[in-house]
Amino acid sequence: PDWHFELARASGMLNSFMPYVDLGKHGELIELPSHPFFPEWPLRTKLSIVALAERTYMVASSWSRASHAQEVTEQLIRKMNEVVRSSDAKLLVAVLSMSPKSRESYYSFFKNNSIDFKDCVHLHPDAQNPLFTIPEDTHPNGVVNTFWAECLEKEIKRRTEYTS
Repeated sequence: PDWHFELARASGMLNSFMPYVDLGKHGELIELPSHPFFPEWPLRTKLSIVALAERTYMVASSWSRASHAQEVTEQLIRKMNEVVRSSDAKLLVAVLSMSPKSRESYYSFFKNNSIDFKDCVHLHPDAQNPLFTIPEDTHPNGVVNTFWAECLEKEIKRRTEYTS
């Protein structure tokens, strides 16, 4: 939910809209339509208590999805890998930012499912440092994007040398 707050703030609409996937009754992926991430209650732009209540409601209502977020992500990546391989191509997951806690389990998932990935996290400077973010925003700036681009460029060149 945290990145939704930033997206809503940056959008100028004070909300974010995007489709997403979740687990169905039998553990299968289901695609859900785009809808406002935050409820839009009356007086939301006039009273801070209403904005706080919206945020509290949103966090509480999305809590159940957070408990199975990794499973949803893994199923989605598996599906992406199937689609890509059915076109005689290879999926390469670019890992740009990930907590140390998530890193071990996701990397095991990639390896156990024969999914290629490139770790560019170690090249990412301190994300909280204002030298590496866009002013008034939390998005990485050109310095960080250059780190990521160079990391991926090296990996793509390395992979294409074997197929040329």
